Parts: sequence; C-alpha cells; structure tokens
Amino acid sequence: MKTIVIYLSLIVLISLTGCGGGNGGDDTVQCKDGWISHSKDKQGACSSHGGVA
Repeated sequence: MKTIVIYLSLIVLISLTGCGGGNGGDDTVQCKDGWISHSKDKQGACSSHGGVA
C-alpha cells in the first residue's frame, strides 16, 4: 500500500511539473504505461514500464 501511495504521488508530481510529458522532442519515446523516456535510442529504455507503446 505504501508503495502505491509513493508511486501515485510521483505521478502527480510529474504531472504538475510538466516533466515526463509533452512533445519532448525527437529523442523521446512513450512507454506502454504512459511514461515518457528520454532515452529513445537506448535498448531497454521502457523495459521497466511494460515496453514501448
């Protein structure tokens, strides 16, 4: 339960600060869980987020 609260808090913080979203430029990729990775050209960039969307 504590882990879920921390995870959701991080999502809210990221949403409020504008990090991890938006157009992000050409070097970004969206993962299946909605996370935006700035490591598009690196293998495994979304491996802990369910893969590339």
